Amino acid sequence: MSFAYDVKAELCKVPINRSCCAVAEGCGVLLYASAFTANEVRIVTENDEFAARLPKLFQKAFSLRFDELPDKSKDGGKLVFRITQEDKLDTIWRALGYDRRAHFALHLNFALLEEECCRASFLRGAFLSGGSVTDPQKRYHLELATSHVQAGREVEALLRKNPDPTEDEIRLALSGNICRCSGYVQIVRAVKRAAKERREAQCRA
Repeated sequence: MSFAYDVKAELCKVPINRSCCAVAEGCGVLLYASAFTANEVRIVTENDEFAARLPKLFQKAFSLRFDELPDKSKDGGKLVFRITQEDKLDTIWRALGYDRRAHFALHLNFALLEEECCRASFLRGAFLSGGSVTDPQKRYHLELATSHVQAGREVEALLRKNPDPTEDEIRLALSGNICRCSGYVQIVRAVKRAAKERREAQCRA
């Protein structure tokens, strides 16, 4: 398994407790999903832990079930979740503060992210759905891929809020959001290295 797979598996150990955090995580998942449009939700993953988490997350956040669940035999081993029913799409869009029939470019709804726990949940969802990361022991690279350009810019602004976090600030931000096992130390190092490389890139620009 890859380092990114292991990090996602670790993040999936976080319990889904508060409804507000479930909605925020669901928002992150959807904005970084393979498709989130007025007509369809399609989430594609190869991570078994994320696939196991998704039905529970959507039940907690939106009180609904997926219309289609993964069938490895027909999707080349990829795990594909889909929602196409009109009433379910309406429920999701309303919960996220969007109008399904009026939105053309999706923005990040900051009203969902007022609490620190909800911001962490949103970023977790975004990473689980559209993120990749390399081992911090090697050349570090973190990527979040979305087709929603404006929302992507707003998430970048959210990430740039603290460009030089201390180790204590990182641990405080992560507390209650991930398990403090051996992977926790690696994630703290990864965050510090990513912040350092971003600052150096800005100095060179």
